[in-house]
Amino acid sequence: MYQIKLRSKAASEIQLAKEYFFFDRVTHWLKQLADEAEHGESHMSGDLDEFLHAINEVERSADDFRKGHWTESFRRFRDATVMDRIRMLLVSLRRREPPWRMAVAVTWFTGILDSLDAEVHVFYEIDHLNRLIIINKFTGLPGQGH
Repeated sequence: MYQIKLRSKAASEIQLAKEYFFFDRVTHWLKQLADEAEHGESHMSGDLDEFLHAINEVERSADDFRKGHWTESFRRFRDATVMDRIRMLLVSLRRREPPWRMAVAVTWFTGILDSLDAEVHVFYEIDHLNRLIIINKFTGLPGQGH
């Protein structure tokens, strides 16, 4: 199973789920996303403009994203050690896709505190090399102000 890692911004945002008593539902959803990433499935949806905006917020270049996942993988390959380069090649050959990819997922939580509903987006990176999904940002969490 892929592990879930929260960047600092996402870690502070997920505290809202604790405050609104639906943390278990959010973490269950993130585990489902990790399972999809591990099995190469993709049932992702979301608004591309919002996705590119979120990438900029987590200090990623939207221009690099538009060039594709392979461009980012080649940059990381160039900067990697020899052993990591071998691992990257093996992952790419086995999965037939880049070792990293940015993704967005959306879900609808109902009945939060018995009265709130929320459409929550999560922006994350799938790191096949280290078997991680790295959560960059949430939008739509109750109390977040979006």
